[in-house]
Amino acid sequence: MIKLFVGGFPLDMDEQQLAELIAPHGDIKTVKLVRDKKTRVCKGYGFVEMADLKSAEGVILALNGEQMGDRQLTISIREEEPVKPVFQNSEAVRKKRPRRITTAVTGILVTLFLAAWGRTGHSTIGLIAANHLTSQAKAGVTALLGNESLADVASWADDNRDRSTSSWHFINVELGLSFEDFSKQVSSKEDVYTALVKEEGILADDKASREDRVNALKYVIHFVGDIHQPMHVSRAEDKGGNTIQVRYDGKGTNLHSLWDTKMLEHAGLSETQLAQNFDKATPQQIAQWQSDSQMTWAWESYQISTQLYGEISKNGTKIDDAYYQAHMSIVENRIEKAGIRLAGLLNAIFAKTNIATSPQQKVQTLVAVMTIKESDVANHIGETVKVCSKVYGHKDFGSMVLVNMGGAYPNSLFTVVLRGDSKGLADNLDGKLICVSGKVIDYKGRPEIVVTEKVQVEQ
Repeated sequence: MIKLFVGGFPLDMDEQQLAELIAPHGDIKTVKLVRDKKTRVCKGYGFVEMADLKSAEGVILALNGEQMGDRQLTISIREEEPVKPVFQNSEAVRKKRPRRITTAVTGILVTLFLAAWGRTGHSTIGLIAANHLTSQAKAGVTALLGNESLADVASWADDNRDRSTSSWHFINVELGLSFEDFSKQVSSKEDVYTALVKEEGILADDKASREDRVNALKYVIHFVGDIHQPMHVSRAEDKGGNTIQVRYDGKGTNLHSLWDTKMLEHAGLSETQLAQNFDKATPQQIAQWQSDSQMTWAWESYQISTQLYGEISKNGTKIDDAYYQAHMSIVENRIEKAGIRLAGLLNAIFAKTNIATSPQQKVQTLVAVMTIKESDVANHIGETVKVCSKVYGHKDFGSMVLVNMGGAYPNSLFTVVLRGDSKGLADNLDGKLICVSGKVIDYKGRPEIVVTEKVQVEQ
């Protein structure tokens, strides 16, 4: 891991806010703010451990020197001093040995958890889209996804994001463009619009491999959601609102996260409830929305983000209930449109392409896999393993169930993600010692094992 020194951020910033600021630019392991030992007030700097040098360099490139209010971010790689050997039998040397730095300052260690980074919104879009699929589109989706639904895989593109695909999730342009200039800039970049168009082509290509078409479908589902989120089509200089700090529900966050998750969380509803409440378009609206081009989808988000920037500049960064009441209808409209348009896109593609009417059967083969310790899961990313651990509770997100393994949240050693038919196992697992087999993946610096078949879990 690579440790970054981060200074110059607002003094009222907390660990979660700093994590939200840095996470889009690299894989974070831990965040630690340095606080005064007596007053507990942050001293305005801290340390962030990144997964690797590439992630650390990405953060420096993206954020070093950025202005945050009246302060300027300073980010650099912290060089660790080598530990000098100490003669163990020398009492004098032991007395003079300096105490470790962690006892000189007080910090809080935050480990990023995989939940609630836009999953709710993306899953809701998938649920709405499923309500408007033709029978042919439903058959095509089932042929590619098997037992998984649109909502189940709606966040797959985030789960599998790396540095090479990070630009596929947003559009960064300056404000004040005409539709013509906006279209020219957007179509000439590697962004969510061009990525969406590319993946649509792969999905519709009868000559593409099955694996490529499965992945393309998952990308399309996710990118339709991204392009409808206003802060994903916004300014480059503030990283889509990530560096604009706001206060909401009595806590600090940033403008991007406010629109990604915070207002949806404030509603306090499940994905299923949100889909039921939002999915109310008339036949006339459905026909109109589905006839609009993908560039129009992006342009709508651009117009909204322009409005949001203006409001923040005029009214300040304290977000109250009046803001929520005035803007929640926009959130609802963007999610509803995304679901309706996703369905229209899939209906059109599957009306013209040939895919087997049933998915390839998954043959469960009992193969020998390596058994590892629960404390060692993070060291086996990308490997298929078997691990036994105690369940410390779970949370149902509708499209998936997150199971805390080896410790209660947020101190769990790893997470098991139950999808598809395996979600039904959750209610009988709490407090039990179970063994899970599957591939270990890294999600935002945390190890997880995705389970789609019940046979992967032994009780």
